[in-house]
Amino acid sequence: MTRSFGLDMARVAAIALVLLSHFAHDFEFVGIFGVELFFALSGYLIGGVLYRSLLATPRWSFEDVRVFWMRRWYRTVPNYLLFLVVALFFHAYFGGLPTARHLAAHLLFMQNMMSGDNAFYGVSWSLAVEEWFYLTFPLVILAFTATGLHKRAAFVATTVVFIVAPSALREFMLMHSPAENVRMMTLPRLDAIFYGVGAAFLMGRRPLGDRARLACMLVGLSLTLTLALFALYALDMDGVGVYRATFLLAPASFALMLPWLQRLAMPTGRLVFVRTPIKNLSLWSYSIYLSHIPVLFTVYELFGRTRESTAVNVLSKVVGLVACLGLSRFVFVHFEQRITNMRPSERCLRLPRGSRSAL
Repeated sequence: MTRSFGLDMARVAAIALVLLSHFAHDFEFVGIFGVELFFALSGYLIGGVLYRSLLATPRWSFEDVRVFWMRRWYRTVPNYLLFLVVALFFHAYFGGLPTARHLAAHLLFMQNMMSGDNAFYGVSWSLAVEEWFYLTFPLVILAFTATGLHKRAAFVATTVVFIVAPSALREFMLMHSPAENVRMMTLPRLDAIFYGVGAAFLMGRRPLGDRARLACMLVGLSLTLTLALFALYALDMDGVGVYRATFLLAPASFALMLPWLQRLAMPTGRLVFVRTPIKNLSLWSYSIYLSHIPVLFTVYELFGRTRESTAVNVLSKVVGLVACLGLSRFVFVHFEQRITNMRPSERCLRLPRGSRSAL
């Protein structure tokens, strides 16, 4: 299977930002950028697959929707359930078990529909956003095509709906809830994924040349750096303003970078050594994301009060990172990859080179 080195690199950057935010409290805000990059990647990759599948079928049907669901759920749900069990043991030890109702909500990815409460297994909020994207996007396309709308027009209409409606809902919630809580609500954050979907659609309709891709990359990078500087300067003064800008600009700017990254050539010469680590970390990134909090805090507990020493504190973080990477590799090889290989065949088998990275 052909992979895109650039998209693998983007996924590694995303998980690195998330890890940095949880390993060093002073860098907590960079984790937001890591999650927004994950959202843009999901939209670009999965939205592209769905668009090509849509065009490959004479008529978009519920069977096409079912196959799409099965492929996504084989890829995402088993690993999530595995680490949800791990989280139960972890929270049982630390005295924070969820109620039966709350646990049932986690099983259905409904834990954060209109609430930012993430006391139990906090990282799952972003997975809920993605799962509801997988669930609703093909269904809304089906509804539009059932009215007689052309398939491309239905795809565009669905994308617009999922950018406009969550944005409006988010603005309403920002008037009634703290911005940090709104950031982790499922329905008001669905638009984050659809900027990547929009980029995938544009590339599917008329692929950009190398200069246009580079121009989009530079614009996206400039927006990201500007937003990061704005966040560092203004977060303490105007948290709502920072979050409002981040909700809109972060996934959009990352989406602009992805077409150029998709074409990024494999490193050669002296940099050839980075190929395998980037590929492996990209493959393990889902398990890393799911496991790093339980692993990290379990290691902290084992070190106990010795972590009051700066040197031991740094050592505990290194041990936690190594343990997380080792566990994630094991889970990927012996569980995640095997389950993923069991999923049904894709309805559209002819995918452009490099489009299957981290699907």
